[in-house]
Amino acid sequence: MDHYIDLDRMPREFEERDTVFLSIPKDLKTLKTWKSYKLSPRYYGPWKIVKKINSFAYELDLFVGCKFHHVFHVSCLRKILHDGDNLLVDGLIWF
Repeated sequence: MDHYIDLDRMPREFEERDTVFLSIPKDLKTLKTWKSYKLSPRYYGPWKIVKKINSFAYELDLFVGCKFHHVFHVSCLRKILHDGDNLLVDGLIWF
């Protein structure tokens, strides 16, 4: 069973001072700015990584009035890469 679970996982490593987008679960309502979950943005950010806690947890530099914890699991983070005028998130191009 462990073999089949590992087929879908992809290793992610981030460095301090990297820029990432944050994926927040739909039951966490503190960043809810839209009336409908389907119309809300999929990722929030960009945020800077302040500190690497371990290989699975990273501390982000969130805004001052934030009501949730500032340490997130690696599965909630997506790396941002800049390619000229385009914005690349995990290999996908965003205009």
